[in-house]
Amino acid sequence: MNYPMGNTLQKLMNRDFSKYDITKPELKTRYKDDIFSSIKIERDIQYKEALNYAGKNEKLLLDVYSPEEDTEQKRPVILYVHGGGLSSGSKEEDILASRMAAKGYVVVSVNYRLTPDPDSQWNNAMRNAMEDVVSAVDWIKANDSKYGIDKSKIVLSGYSAGAEIITNVVYGDYVNGWDRSGIAGAIDIVGNRLFWGTVKTDAPVLIIHGTADNINPYSDVLKFIEQLKAAGNKYQLVPFEGVGHSFGSYENSQKLVNYTAEFLYNNVVLK
Repeated sequence: MNYPMGNTLQKLMNRDFSKYDITKPELKTRYKDDIFSSIKIERDIQYKEALNYAGKNEKLLLDVYSPEEDTEQKRPVILYVHGGGLSSGSKEEDILASRMAAKGYVVVSVNYRLTPDPDSQWNNAMRNAMEDVVSAVDWIKANDSKYGIDKSKIVLSGYSAGAEIITNVVYGDYVNGWDRSGIAGAIDIVGNRLFWGTVKTDAPVLIIHGTADNINPYSDVLKFIEQLKAAGNKYQLVPFEGVGHSFGSYENSQKLVNYTAEFLYNNVVLK
């Protein structure tokens, strides 16, 4: 049986499809999608030596993740700071590094001075960690050409205690006198509030937090937001309903990466 065809369907059937390559993969966007399958990792680069909690010199190391065979020479960089309550953890805890490098970023994962009992000397433990992160930022700026980094697009990111460190560095006034130029954004993953006064900065922050977090309660996130508002700082909050302090599942960790990529693309890459 023959059916009458409308003009649109008739035009479609008459179209010459020979000029379309249906075998070509969907085009992907750098910094949003995974476009590199091989990641280069340079490990254990010393960026600083400092006195630790025991009064001994400690060599502080970092790892650099970058896309293999990438020819781009002005890439945004993400400085990642691990968690562990200021007493444990290491730069090998790869939550964002490999996955963001696959999108075209350079990622620097850093160790900082740890303190066995940080609760008994909180201010000193935080000060050491924050000063180390500032030193890592200085190292990035000094090595921008070597690693193909755009030092005007430096993003500080952290998980748990690492998030507390980077947010207090960027938005707090405890470490003053450092050069904030080039700090283009921050990624706060299950962090806490600011422990000291706030400063005004143009760097926006993405806050990712589980509403069921029993270590850094979600209520502290709301306090952090009030502190940001009071200083006139920009933020975006992404609550993970029913999720605790760990993002454990692959699905949740992939969402975390996706939110991070979207935020950075819109607020750092396109700026």
